[in-house]
Amino acid sequence: MSNQAFDSTSLMLHTNQPITASELDELDRMLFEQSGASTEEEFKKPLGEKPLGIFVRSILGMDSASAREAFSAFLSNAPLNSIQIEFINYLVRLMSQNGRVNPEMLFEQPFTKFHAEGLTGVFSTETRKKIIEIVRDVNGRAVAV
Repeated sequence: MSNQAFDSTSLMLHTNQPITASELDELDRMLFEQSGASTEEEFKKPLGEKPLGIFVRSILGMDSASAREAFSAFLSNAPLNSIQIEFINYLVRLMSQNGRVNPEMLFEQPFTKFHAEGLTGVFSTETRKKIIEIVRDVNGRAVAV
């Protein structure tokens, strides 16, 4: 994989674009070659159980415009109060910083600062489902399609 291909694949992960298994395989191969690790096991040890795309995105983070874009349709179609807007903005910031957010986190700290029940206390059932769907979609784009 050339540096240009590496940059392209990294950019895809950073900007929440779908990525193929072959693109991730090439990224994996190139990173292994550049790592200086003597074995595949030694190279994979820091990843733990994380898929490579999720690991890379956790390092790079996610472009904030791409994170906002993931929620743009939701934000334009739903009349939201100030707490709900603040909740979504916080979620977008965390996605930008960490590259992903585990949906279960939406019910725990730090999201309980908006309501003791987190997502449940801030949004209706239907709206919660939409938010979780968006979060899962964003997270899923860090793995092969």
